[in-house]
Amino acid sequence: MLLGVSATQHWESVQLVYEPIYHGSLHHRLHIMGSSIPLIKRLLILQQICDALLFLHSKELLHCSVSSHAVHLVSTGRAKLGCLETLTEDNSLSKRYGMGFILTCNFHLFI
Repeated sequence: MLLGVSATQHWESVQLVYEPIYHGSLHHRLHIMGSSIPLIKRLLILQQICDALLFLHSKELLHCSVSSHAVHLVSTGRAKLGCLETLTEDNSLSKRYGMGFILTCNFHLFI
C-alpha cells in the first residue's frame, strides 16, 4: 500500500514509500482463499473501515468505491482502506451535516 512520495527539489528523482500488506485484500481472503473470519475480527475490521471513512468525511472527501477489494488486511487484526484514487471532494458535507455529522456504515461481511 502506497504511504507516500518523497521527491527531491524540482522532482529530479522520486521515491515511493510502501507499507507491506501481509494478508491481502478482504476480497482475496474471502473469495479466493475461501477462508472465514470470526465475528469479533469482522467487527474490528468494520470499526477500522468506519473510522477511515469518518476521517475522510471530516476532510470533506468521499470514497467512491468501498468494497472488499478496497479493504486491505495489513496484519492480524489490522485493516486499512485503500483504492483512494476514487476519492472526490464534497464541500457540501459540512453544509449538510455541520461539524459532527453521523456516518452510517452499512457493510455486509458475508462469511
